[in-house]
Amino acid sequence: MNRFRRVPVLLAALLCLVSAIQIPVARISAAHAADIIVGFRVVAPYVIEADDGRLSGLEFEIVRDVLHRAGHGLQPRLLPLARLAEDFRRGALPAFTPAAPAMNLPGCLSDVVLVYENIGLSLAERDVAADSIAGLRGLRLLAFQNARSLLPGIEEAIAGARTEYGETANQMLQVRALFSQRADVILGERRIFRTLIAAPESHVDAQKPLREHRLFPPNPYHVAFASRDLCDAFNRALASFRASGDYDRLMQRYDPVPQARDDRRRRSGAIEPPRQNS
Repeated sequence: MNRFRRVPVLLAALLCLVSAIQIPVARISAAHAADIIVGFRVVAPYVIEADDGRLSGLEFEIVRDVLHRAGHGLQPRLLPLARLAEDFRRGALPAFTPAAPAMNLPGCLSDVVLVYENIGLSLAERDVAADSIAGLRGLRLLAFQNARSLLPGIEEAIAGARTEYGETANQMLQVRALFSQRADVILGERRIFRTLIAAPESHVDAQKPLREHRLFPPNPYHVAFASRDLCDAFNRALASFRASGDYDRLMQRYDPVPQARDDRRRRSGAIEPPRQNS
């Protein structure tokens, strides 16, 4: 008889145990629900993947820190650039960067996160005079892959009979071609070039003076969100991040090198101050 009387007591103890287990599980689920999956593509200095898989980089850290300010964690997903927009369009990715209005994406684009700047880069000692696209005619040019379709005016520039033009997916080859004087001008994104030149594996003289040729309009990039509410929350946090000075401090850490001499001012020998990104 005592055996049956103990049954309710055992059931009550079991229910208490289940409740104790459920509480932390619910908390863990809520914490994971706050994490936002964002797609990135790996390219230094914007997104850098260490050997142990840890991520850093200017673009990655801006998005991570802004999401944290908005009360969210970040779950990064690394994909090739072409896959990011494709997966986002079919609903397999809730957010990604870099995104631009020209991509005609569904959902919502955030305020500008970063401004990319495609430039021409030459050795100062070569004294290349290229202050416009037309100035590239007759030169040996090496660009990044698909630059012909992405950089305005390149088709016209390479139409000249004496212009040598090539593209490569490996941008380190561009840097080496420039320093070995197998190319007069290389075309690509300014911060990417600066990072590659400074890398030990470049095997080039990183102290050699360079000249930047501002040939293309700056390209502002955003984060694409499927959720309008999340996009709005991100924008509020981004504004706060900028106002606090954290954005500028992060920018200075990854982009401390002053702009190289602008070809438009080369005769005066003036060095332009760093251009502000917004």
